[in-house]
Amino acid sequence: VEDEAWAAPTLALVTNTERSFYYRLSGWQNLRFFSSLYNIPRAELEARVAPIAKALGLTETILRRDYRTYSTGMQRKLQFTRAFVLESPLLFLDEPTSSLDLVSAEEIRHAIATECRDRGQTVLLSANNLLDVERLADRVGMIHRGRLEMIGDPSATVEQGVVRILLRAGSDEVRAAFRAWATGPVGARTTEWEVEGRAGIAMLRAELTDVHELLPSLLRSLWEHGLSVEQIDLRPFVLEEEFLRRVEAGRAESDAGSALG
Repeated sequence: VEDEAWAAPTLALVTNTERSFYYRLSGWQNLRFFSSLYNIPRAELEARVAPIAKALGLTETILRRDYRTYSTGMQRKLQFTRAFVLESPLLFLDEPTSSLDLVSAEEIRHAIATECRDRGQTVLLSANNLLDVERLADRVGMIHRGRLEMIGDPSATVEQGVVRILLRAGSDEVRAAFRAWATGPVGARTTEWEVEGRAGIAMLRAELTDVHELLPSLLRSLWEHGLSVEQIDLRPFVLEEEFLRRVEAGRAESDAGSALG
């Protein structure tokens, strides 16, 4: 940053640490202090806080309590309140839902989705929780071993007609059953497939030209082969799967390089 005085008002930050507020001050006192650094008048601050605090469930009683009495969820919500109050065009989020219970995490996601989009605010989200990324991101970048592996619109990489079936069986059994189906008149319309297995559990991933027509036939064939289907996943794109696939590819590349060395 070449000009800090210019850059500071243009960005806000939410981290996963509780050490970003003064413990002995109340929620309101903390908000007033930090807003004063940005020359936000008290009346304007209160007007900005009201709708955000309501959306996040931060009541007046909570805001008047000392910050040291706040739960992790309350601490994170106060961070978001402070960030939204600044109305900066750029918001950095570092693991925004880590260590939160399910309800608080969903409230935070909803706030990000609504408040940031209503304001036209650009958000840079850093997260290991890929659910946050899938639910919130318009563009995704994956970093592995310090290298940017992918960047783009998740919807642009959607795999049409992909089905994932989790079975309680060995991978060889699943491969044999799938090959038997795929060589038939219906299964021959499968484009690509693969099976991964470990400890008696196998994951079959197949790209079908018509899921609605072909899936019932595939499931019937698997059952006829005595295989137990545990789960069926029809989500078009699973970010976690894509990330793990790239990690495994990186490991294979590294192992190959080591063997050559």
